[in-house]
Amino acid sequence: MTKYHPDRLKLQIQGRGLNTWNWKLLLDGKKLIKSGTVSGSRRNAEVAAQAAIREVSDLDAE
Repeated sequence: MTKYHPDRLKLQIQGRGLNTWNWKLLLDGKKLIKSGTVSGSRRNAEVAAQAAIREVSDLDAE
């Protein structure tokens, strides 16, 4: 899997009705890397998105 520097990743979270959230992980604010839909609180969507960020981040990139 391709890894990206965390500074290049941008997270977007949008509400989609009652207790449903869409999240998108974008490279350089444009290219979609990963996305998902979470039911429940916005915090659940943030946790899911943060896990995706850790998965695709190259934390050793400097």
